Amino acid sequence: MSELTGGAGRKHEVRYDLSWTKNMGNYESLKVNLGLSLDGTGNPDATLAKVRTWVEENLATAVQDVSEAIEGK
Repeated sequence: MSELTGGAGRKHEVRYDLSWTKNMGNYESLKVNLGLSLDGTGNPDATLAKVRTWVEENLATAVQDVSEAIEGK
């Protein structure tokens, strides 16, 4: 665990993924996966916060865009 709180120069990569499944009816479903990877240095908690915020803010938009494309809107 000490490597997660290491010095300011320690490099790391953070990856955060979310998926959401929407029932489309007639036994069909739509699954959208969205993730982001970001390199950082120092404590990865700050990097994770940035990545997590971006993914969570953009998942709903991705689901809406894909749903509309499939439904022909």
